[in-house]
Amino acid sequence: MRGIDKICHCIEYAILGYLLTRALIHEDISWLSKNALLLAIGIAIVYGMSDEIHQLFVPLRQADVFDLMADGIGASIGAWIAFWMQRCANHKQKKGP
Repeated sequence: MRGIDKICHCIEYAILGYLLTRALIHEDISWLSKNALLLAIGIAIVYGMSDEIHQLFVPLRQADVFDLMADGIGASIGAWIAFWMQRCANHKQKKGP
């Protein structure tokens, strides 16, 4: 059952990483859009850390470093998917119809 928990963490954070990357890529501030991939992964990992710290104070919950690792892996996968999809779209636009 523990493995399913880690898969759920990966999926949830893959969605978060994907959405953060998409949001940052389309920012008007150039340094945000240029660093969208790394920023999205970093933001997702910091959010995961805050969630694990929060669980230290919730009865019947515990912080787990392996949950944080699953969060980071999922965020990285989602961010890379969004980054790759955007690059493909940009390449297609440059090529034309």
